This record gives sequence, C-alpha cells and structure tokens, in this order.
Amino acid sequence: MKAMRITSILLVVFLSLTPLMADATEDIITLYESLENQHPDFNNRLSKAASDALLARECDAASAGLSRPQLFFSLQRIAAIAHDSHTAPILDGDTTQELTYIPLGFDFINDDLVIVTASQEESLLLGKTVESIEGHDIEALIGLSDGQIPNDNATYLMTQVASWLSVYDFLAAIGVADGPVDIVFKDGSSTSIEALPYDAYASTSYVYFRQALPPTMNPGSLYSAMSLGDPEALLINYHACAEMPGYPFETFADDVCTLIREDGYKKVIIDLRWNSGGDSRIIAPLVDGLEAIQDERGLEVYVLIAENTFSSAILNALELKDRLDATLVGRPTGGSVSHYGEIQVAVLHWSGIQYSYSTKYFDNGATGPLLPDIPVAESVEAYRDGVDVDLMALGVI
Repeated sequence: MKAMRITSILLVVFLSLTPLMADATEDIITLYESLENQHPDFNNRLSKAASDALLARECDAASAGLSRPQLFFSLQRIAAIAHDSHTAPILDGDTTQELTYIPLGFDFINDDLVIVTASQEESLLLGKTVESIEGHDIEALIGLSDGQIPNDNATYLMTQVASWLSVYDFLAAIGVADGPVDIVFKDGSSTSIEALPYDAYASTSYVYFRQALPPTMNPGSLYSAMSLGDPEALLINYHACAEMPGYPFETFADDVCTLIREDGYKKVIIDLRWNSGGDSRIIAPLVDGLEAIQDERGLEVYVLIAENTFSSAILNALELKDRLDATLVGRPTGGSVSHYGEIQVAVLHWSGIQYSYSTKYFDNGATGPLLPDIPVAESVEAYRDGVDVDLMALGVI
C-alpha cells in the first residue's frame, strides 16, 4: 500500500478490515487522497472537515462488505466532493455486468421526467410523466443525487439523474430502492417494476417513445452543413470538438466559407447541442473564416446550445459569441461557463476502476450553465416526433 496521509482513526479502521475489504477501502482512500492532492480545488464546496467525515463514513460502510457496484458508488460519492463533472470514476464493463436494472429509460423534457424507453411488456408506460419514485418526488430525487453524482451545475445533474434512474443499484445507493420499484405518474396511474440482472436486462426487447431524430441533426457526421427552408440560412452541425479522418476540419471550414460567399447566405446557425467537447482549438478556422465574411458584409450568426453542450463546446460557444456577436438559442447547457478541465485519467490498484480528474480551472467570468439569449422549450410531442424546436423558433424551417 502506498504511503498516504490519513487520520489515525481511518488507519485503525483500515487495519481492522479483512484483506479483501482492506483492498477495497484502500481504493476509496487512494481516490480521496489523490483528488485532494491533484484536483485544483477539491474542497470548493465541502469543508475539509466535512470531506474527511464523508471519507470516514465510506470506510466504515466498507467494513461490512462491498460488492463491486457498491464500491463504484462509494467512489462516486468521494469524487462528487469536487463538485466537478469531469472528476468521476469511470463505469467499466465488469461493473456494468454486475449492476441490476429496471427495464425503463427516462429523460427530462421541459423539466418533466418522462418514460422514453420501456420493455415490450411495459410499452403502455411510454410518454408518461413521472410524479414520484418510491414516494420521492422529482425534486427530492435530484436532491438525493447531488451528493452521489459528480456535477458542477443543475442542468448536468438532471441529465445524469435521468440516465442513472434505470440502474437499480443507483436507486439503492441514494437510499430510495429496497425491493420492487414503485413509480407513480402524474396522470394518477402507477406501476411496480422488478429489477433485472444485466444478462436479462440486455436481452430484453425494448420500445422507444422517440419515433425520429430531427433530420437537421445529421448524426452520422461529426461536422456537416446543410441548407434549410429559409434560403438565406445555412446550418452547420458541429457534434464533437474533433477531427474526422480524411476530411480535416480546416478543409471543411474553407468549404463552408466558400459556400457562404458563393450562395450568399446571410444567416449561419452553428449547432453545438450534442457537442460534449474535445479540443476547443479545432473550431478556429471556422471562426476566423466567418469573422472575415462579417468584415466583408453582414452575416448573422446563431449558436444552438442545450443540455448536452459540454466542456470545450462551452468554450467554443463563448468564443463565437465574443468574436462573431453570435446569438445563443436553446436551453441551459450541461457544461458550466467557468469549469474544471484538462483531464487526466488514473487507475485504482485493487479494483482496476479508472477515474478521471481535472487539473485546471477555466475562469470565464461567470458560474453555472451557459444560458441562451433566446430560450426555447422542448415539448413532449416535439421530442417524440423529431421536431427541431430551436430552428422552428428561428423561423428557418
């Protein structure tokens, strides 16, 4: 075991454990000590005393025995101290296959928690809005999840809650589930769902509430451009801050700027709604090219943002707003304006579970999500039918 600075109480707890649990506890303590030493501001939300107390509770709980999923969620609670969406244990295949699940999928649509995936047997639940799970309303579920899911703003927390609610072990980790999961819906109906082991969950046949993706999304390409119903408007999809093999982004940016000049487009809409980040520098040729066109003639620039806009995509949106006077359209972002980043990855010795952690803080003058200049709410019907409400709000489709 590596030499670590731990309190005498924790050392006594550690030495009293069985060899198997001592190794698991070593992972918990190693993660805590590593983040305390390597994260730019590990105790930015909790005091050192409160963080130490949380660590002591996790080690004490580990003394009763931990499954691999329980260890993962313990590590998640330790990482959540950093209040940083980038700092978290990484869910691996071994842990995934030991988890249990409920055969439903959830998503937040305009702040309502909606069933968007269901097993064939539960297909009548599709589209229903959840009132409570195990007697806990949605606000309470989010509150219980705040100390469990690493996050740095409410938007990201909500998107992660929606993803994790399908995992029975997560519900157990936040103290909600102990037996069949009882769900009450806003229409007054209810259901009770049994958890499934991974193999049964993975082999179940599912149906989906969403019938189509917006055709404007073009998910098959990291970046692309398309004309819209408004002949003066060009949509640029930018789904990841990354290069496509065989088509460098600089070449794409040149092609787009040539197209704008030749076809006389007056409005450019850059879609960052599904961009979770990468290398923020990649977009530079496009920004430079659009700025040159603005110097030549009028050019309106809009940037679409939403819950999945994250990390480097936030930096791109800020740059587009600053340099091109872009108007932001959509919903608050999952990424924060000022945020931790420049991620490193390490591995815990006993479990082999990897974790990511930030090494730098990007101070962009504001906290919390990036907010749109033109807010647009998504409806359940638009979600189901694949209607692009943001482009409709701009009047270009």
